[in-house]
Amino acid sequence: MLDFIKNIFSKPANYTKLSSEEFEKALITAKKHIILDVRHKHEFDAEKIHNALNMDIRMPTFKDKMKHYDTKKAYYVYCQSGARSTKACRALDELGFEKLFHLEGGLNKYEGKTV
Repeated sequence: MLDFIKNIFSKPANYTKLSSEEFEKALITAKKHIILDVRHKHEFDAEKIHNALNMDIRMPTFKDKMKHYDTKKAYYVYCQSGARSTKACRALDELGFEKLFHLEGGLNKYEGKTV
């Protein structure tokens, strides 16, 4: 209930939603970017986008760890289906990250190469 009320009265998070094709193109052309996988480590170990950094959004230390990263860089955020990465983008926006890009549908919809 509290989350519902927060969502009604809080400002919308500032991030860009990208389709699989847009996300993949952006990773090729973007400079000084970080690919952020916000899934659990065992999911990350099984499949990921090349050069991704794993930072589990469900860990209580997520925000504390992310405070040490450069807020000016571009962050390309994904999870398995898009739900956790949406939550991560909102949290990162609250921390002052300026360039956030969200993979719509997560890896389930991603058509690019994974490792």
